[in-house]
Amino acid sequence: MAQKKPTIRVQLDFADEWYIDEIDELRIDLGVSSRAEVVRNSLAVYGWLVGHVVAQSTIICRNKIIGEETFVEPVLRFSNTK
Repeated sequence: MAQKKPTIRVQLDFADEWYIDEIDELRIDLGVSSRAEVVRNSLAVYGWLVGHVVAQSTIICRNKIIGEETFVEPVLRFSNTK
């Protein structure tokens, strides 16, 4: 039987209630049961984005319904990557 990894707990302090409201809205939109799941999903997406920023990629967003494409060159405001 595989050994279960221990849970690591992280506490996040937000000075503004807006962040909690945003996490709760994302929880509903994503259909997940916990704020922790929202944070895990968010970290995965953010990691993907940072990888593309570092690689100086252009991201293409395609609206499947109307067939419109938007080209985005992501920039992270508070990073060392440009």
